[in-house]
Amino acid sequence: MLIIKEDWCGDAMMNIPILKHTIEFLNIIARVFHRDDDTHLIDQYLTNGKSRAIPIFVFMNDSFEQLTVWRPRAKKYKVLSIKLEVINCQIKPILILIFTQ
Repeated sequence: MLIIKEDWCGDAMMNIPILKHTIEFLNIIARVFHRDDDTHLIDQYLTNGKSRAIPIFVFMNDSFEQLTVWRPRAKKYKVLSIKLEVINCQIKPILILIFTQ
């Protein structure tokens, strides 16, 4: 497994400790790389073809062939996040009116 992260990344801080237990339990070998130390590496896993979003978890077989890539914030989460932002934008002015009178 290949992990690309940075220490300041909130998603990495939350996900890596959980993944660490799984890696140890399954006896998986993992290598950790910091995104900003080797931009050539992260540029192979750009989100939407342009963003260096992290963390990235690359699952590989014993021959180091890529099986799948786990990227930050799945599409379902992004869609939900956008919907919540729209709802917040619609509700916020109403709440401001209610609480500022």
